[in-house]
Amino acid sequence: MSETKLVQVNLAALTRVEWSALVRVPRGVDLQEVTDRFYDYIEFQLSPSDPDFWEKGSCWADDNITVRDPGDGPSFSMDADYQIRVEKE
Repeated sequence: MSETKLVQVNLAALTRVEWSALVRVPRGVDLQEVTDRFYDYIEFQLSPSDPDFWEKGSCWADDNITVRDPGDGPSFSMDADYQIRVEKE
């Protein structure tokens, strides 16, 4: 019989989180800046004490909204200075 040894196997999994909301923004704002500001805002809101929880994936803002209930209103608004305001929880 061959010799054996003990090994410790360590596995890690990253949590995948997807988040989406309607946001009212002024015309002409930089959508990448809107996206970056929301990423920072939501990351802190959801996991302020665990900076390793999030691994940034593909993030974008899209003004071609096609799959929404007509009664849906924005959850947030953002002004020209990219300040985020909660419209509804």
